[in-house]
Amino acid sequence: MSKRKPLANLRVLDFTWVIAGPLLTRLLGVLGAQVIKVESTARIDLMRTSGPFRDGVLNVNKSGYFNNFNTDKMSTTLNIATREGREVVLRLAAQCDVVVENYAPGVLERQDLRYEAFRAVRPDVIMVRMPGMGLEGPGAHARLMGNYIQAAAGIDELSGDPERQPVGSGMSYPDTSSTPYQVLPALFAALAYRRATGEGRE
Repeated sequence: MSKRKPLANLRVLDFTWVIAGPLLTRLLGVLGAQVIKVESTARIDLMRTSGPFRDGVLNVNKSGYFNNFNTDKMSTTLNIATREGREVVLRLAAQCDVVVENYAPGVLERQDLRYEAFRAVRPDVIMVRMPGMGLEGPGAHARLMGNYIQAAAGIDELSGDPERQPVGSGMSYPDTSSTPYQVLPALFAALAYRRATGEGRE
């Protein structure tokens, strides 16, 4: 029986943070992909400051949440707002099959790191984008996380006493139970499309 994992030939450039994006790229890593996480020198991943912490002391390298969502990854820290940082990103992208990002719309665009820039260095690249409320429409530029989506979807209305305001849940369900698992089959479809046509997708 072969121990080779199904995504062993896949290399992923990971521009994700908090939960939904890192969980997706963690799943890719578990399936054998080589994942290279790019973190900002200006703003660390919020999960790095979320407990519990090993030894009970705040330490950005010992967050249980962060380490849980970022296993099976390599990582680097870059300032993509500089010319040098952008050049490193594009050198990495030239070696990657997939680019994944879950920033608010416009973050990568402001650094001229659009799909077209990645395609220029890797013509068959697949780019996965996971903004909270999509890329178009009235909520497209909202900076939000799963708990906001949960409230907008009415899930919070299911909690608390009928006579009081909704209290929400202790967990952000869209981040862990829907978004990554909806994106994964779409990515697999894009990989199948590329295998058949030689073309990437955004």
